Amino acid sequence: MKKLGEILVDKGLINHEQLNKALKKQSETGDRLGKLLIKMDIVSEEQLFTFLSKQYGVVMFNEQELTIPADVQKLVKYDLVYNYGIIPFKVTDKGVHIGFSDFRVLNDIDEIAFKTGKNVIPVLFPDSMYEKILSDIKEIDYGEEDYYFQSFKKKIETEFNKGAGVEALLSAIVSFEPNLTKVFFAEDSAPAIRKNGRFYKLNTDPMKKEDLLNYIKSLTDEATRKTLLHKKTVRFYKTIADKNFFINIVRQKSSYLIVLTITSSEIPKFNNLGFKDDVSRYILEPTKGFYFFIAPFGHGKATTMASIVNHFNKSKTRNILFLEKQSMYEIVSDKSIVTKLDVGMRTYNKENFFKIIYDIDPEIIFLMDIDSLEILEMALKFVESGRTVYACYEGGSISGALEKLFLLDNSENKYYVNKFASHLRLVVNFRLVPVETIERKAMIYEYMYNSFKLRKALKESNFMYIDTQLRGTADYMPFEKTLAEFYVKKLIDFDTAENYSLDFELFKNYAGIKES
Repeated sequence: MKKLGEILVDKGLINHEQLNKALKKQSETGDRLGKLLIKMDIVSEEQLFTFLSKQYGVVMFNEQELTIPADVQKLVKYDLVYNYGIIPFKVTDKGVHIGFSDFRVLNDIDEIAFKTGKNVIPVLFPDSMYEKILSDIKEIDYGEEDYYFQSFKKKIETEFNKGAGVEALLSAIVSFEPNLTKVFFAEDSAPAIRKNGRFYKLNTDPMKKEDLLNYIKSLTDEATRKTLLHKKTVRFYKTIADKNFFINIVRQKSSYLIVLTITSSEIPKFNNLGFKDDVSRYILEPTKGFYFFIAPFGHGKATTMASIVNHFNKSKTRNILFLEKQSMYEIVSDKSIVTKLDVGMRTYNKENFFKIIYDIDPEIIFLMDIDSLEILEMALKFVESGRTVYACYEGGSISGALEKLFLLDNSENKYYVNKFASHLRLVVNFRLVPVETIERKAMIYEYMYNSFKLRKALKESNFMYIDTQLRGTADYMPFEKTLAEFYVKKLIDFDTAENYSLDFELFKNYAGIKES
């Protein structure tokens, strides 16, 4: 008897290459093949389940709404629902109708009929509907209350077309999409989402400018809207529908784009970030000086800083100051005293700002950004008085970020640059890359210890020397080494390695790839 994959190939729904990719993924995850084909966007859920319905001669449920009365629930005990993965939803003269998604249930129909004392009529439920109902049933008083289901498509259409606010719409989306990572709202386009690494447009009418303006008004305060008009972009955090969102709003001439990214409120443990022992001990056992972290926008700078703060907070007695532009994580003082200041909107003048910081007198200071000469000067004063400073900077490479930072110092003798070069202890550049075996992205990083050669290059503003002479030496462990390890283990493909590498020839050398 042919397997499902072979049947789908024979019928032309997928090809051999797509089947092999899905089977490889199945060997890693253990998921059912059909579910993987949908998740990998090889076939749509509607295509697959319509085909399966015809292939196996079972009825498919096509309605957008469903009510399961408490009386029907009582006929099929919850332990049967749980053990067999079935959903009783209707009773007729023919018997009890049960929803299923896994075709192995068909082998158990006679057994289920015997235990219920009823004739059983199996009805195929699409995965998304089946999983949502089973999840919901766990939370209700089964057998005591009616259950109402509304499909994702129906719920979104209802909320969107009746002009519901952004919070109601997001709540509807989040309730149906556990793997959701981003939501997009753009003028003259239907709302879109990103899940499982793929982009999908929702089946609704295009958004009007009026919708977007109402959403922006709901999401922001007056000060943020003024910033948007002036700078044409704003970024902030907000909790909606019990989810934490990092929100970007961009003004493009007369139109707007809103991008909402779901973030976790739970601070990950430092040991789970992906740093190995080679650099972890330098980060977690610091001496006085600068520890500089570089990453592109959206690649985990805030999470990394919060994770280091929380590590000290849970394990050491320290006086810690955490300067953020937008508060993403809540950190409650434990063994340490942690003071957080939100410097994003600069609601106090510079003189009072620095006075507050000096009054706190922290042992360790965390800076989410060094965006002015005043902040750099303050950080250097703390370092010179025996403190440790962890600082983040947005960039794509070590040399590029350092060069951009040094542009802040326009003094003739580069006074602050020379001090920074002398007090720098470690530079870490990191980013998140998609890997084959997990849904979330994995961290790759490179790092440099301060050395005589690096100090000399910085004081001479010779940033090219960092890339051409120091990368790949004992003082500078590059991205490419980790990328090569991932590639050899088949966690990433060749294109991903090329995309994230800063020196592709160096990557190929580490990976043992020779030109043909």
